[in-house]
Amino acid sequence: MQFQLRRYEYVKSIEFKNSNPLLNVERIRYFKEDGLTGTFTSKEFKYSWDNVTWTNWNTLTQQAVANIQFRDNLNFWIHIRYSRNGIGNGDIKRSYIFYDSTTPTPPGPVDASIDADYLQGEGPKYYLDRTNHFGPYTDLVVSNVVDGSAVGVYYGRTDSSLGTELFFKRLEGIGGISVSESSSGIITIDGSGASGSGSTYQNPNPTTNSFGSIPDASTFFASEKTFADVMQAMFFPTLYPSLTNPSNTFVDNVANLQEINNSINITFTSSFNRGGINPAYGTSGFRSGLGNTVYYTGSGLPGSIGSYPLNPNTQTVSGYIVLIGNQSWTSAWSYDSGEQPKDSGGNNYNSPLPAGTTSYRSTSFEGVYALYGTTSTINNPNTKQSLVSMLTGNNIIFSMTAESGGYKQSFDIPNAWTGAPTNRPLLNVQTFNTVSGQWDTTGLGQWTLSSTTHGGVNYTRYTFNGPDRSSIQIRLVF
Repeated sequence: MQFQLRRYEYVKSIEFKNSNPLLNVERIRYFKEDGLTGTFTSKEFKYSWDNVTWTNWNTLTQQAVANIQFRDNLNFWIHIRYSRNGIGNGDIKRSYIFYDSTTPTPPGPVDASIDADYLQGEGPKYYLDRTNHFGPYTDLVVSNVVDGSAVGVYYGRTDSSLGTELFFKRLEGIGGISVSESSSGIITIDGSGASGSGSTYQNPNPTTNSFGSIPDASTFFASEKTFADVMQAMFFPTLYPSLTNPSNTFVDNVANLQEINNSINITFTSSFNRGGINPAYGTSGFRSGLGNTVYYTGSGLPGSIGSYPLNPNTQTVSGYIVLIGNQSWTSAWSYDSGEQPKDSGGNNYNSPLPAGTTSYRSTSFEGVYALYGTTSTINNPNTKQSLVSMLTGNNIIFSMTAESGGYKQSFDIPNAWTGAPTNRPLLNVQTFNTVSGQWDTTGLGQWTLSSTTHGGVNYTRYTFNGPDRSSIQIRLVF
């Protein structure tokens, strides 16, 4: 139900309220403001069940009004106040309440203060008759159907002093196509009687434009086509899936550098990916069948595991003794044939992938000896450095501590690095110049060579033979 509240205007506010109670209100759906202009400092409301005791003023919002709990109160009064700084700041013409009620609220008494000349001597029925109104019906709102398609039948409107005209689009069937509407408002387009040979169309000439999956200059219509065939080709062209071949991965859980002679546990994980048919178009979406066998090479791993092993497949090698240089393991998968791919129309596309085997994937790490040097205290030449590749490591930086008490800066390189089997001799030692910010090549002449061991492994020690110096960075070039 709708109820227009009576308007009262003051210098600093415009207020609306009902002089007679609204009866048996169950809930207020929303309120509507009409002719709202300018700026108000606040919008508030309060309400009462007996027109004597009122609630406090509350901020006027749709949610606040809708949240009023009526709890079987028979009568309801509401008072709305729009506050402003002055008459010229803001204005509102009308305020309406839309609510649910079990009992219609009768109209209030006629306001005797209304000048009869204002009504031009006509009674209420005259003004309730829309034919006696002039000018556009400005409250009318017509829009397209809100279904996400932005498609509707409303075309536009024209407002004039004589009223409002609405214009609507309409459908018209030609060439044997009929348009009908059911009693429930469903519009049906029937193309069974479309022009052509019976319910089909045929034309030997090439097309002059492209549309959908019908290319320009094609002989699409050389064979008979139904209306449904044409609509399908125009608006739903055939789409084809992307085919991705199966693949595999193989990884381990240890770092890429391991110290020689250490005993380690290695977990290997071999995974199989069946590839894809995307979009699936009625298939499982996999290019191949299941992986039926996994193959391994390398110390401690089985040669193969068949009968559709778990995917991914995990193997652990315990107590493996690290050797010098690269140590590698590989894995591959055999798989069953795949299913027939389909296009968007459900037709066969390409061909099923035959059974096969993936390429071998490898994983590896390098066994190395550690480097040592005086990087913690000058009297300890045996400080182990972070592991570095003996095959590719270069420009290796040592942060040397200051020399004192007869102790000299030194670094140790394993003989297996500079000689056999790696054969990467030390070519130069560079010193960082803190003034220029560059590395100066100082050569090997500043270093005296001697023999030492670490854990039974032969090393060569390089000891600085110049005057005592403070902490400094050096760089080894191989």
